[in-house]
Amino acid sequence: MKIPKGITVGTKEYIEIITKLHLYIAKYGCVWVHKYMNNMPLKFRKVNGRNAGAYIISKICNEYQITQYDLFNSNDRKELTEARQLLCVLVSKHLGYSQVEIASYFDKTKHFANRSISTINKKLKENHPFDKKVIDRYRKLDLLIGSYMSFKPNKSK
Repeated sequence: MKIPKGITVGTKEYIEIITKLHLYIAKYGCVWVHKYMNNMPLKFRKVNGRNAGAYIISKICNEYQITQYDLFNSNDRKELTEARQLLCVLVSKHLGYSQVEIASYFDKTKHFANRSISTINKKLKENHPFDKKVIDRYRKLDLLIGSYMSFKPNKSK
């Protein structure tokens, strides 16, 4: 995890942070807290002052009608596999994350991200009728995210 430079924390703030961390560990366990903290850089990644990572995650969750917990932690197969594959491709394309960084969000090896990206790219290249639903979802999400990233509001006085 990349830690920003120039962070100064007072004693009172430090004690509050440590206390909350201990309470979360007691309530959810170390594994859950570790997974949550690993997902933070993606969720809070900003591009042009916008939370691009959180936007990508929310759009995929809305498209597949799932929660963020399902996307990153659930063991369900079919729909979640497609959602995870799309997340890998879109994060790689729009945020420029490496395969190792993407795979770390799922606690997998880089081969997971590599397979996901190559599977979607193969489906896009072949354009098979069986894959129409996934291809349409990819194009829709890619267009939405691309528009979100390039949008610049009018500067009116």
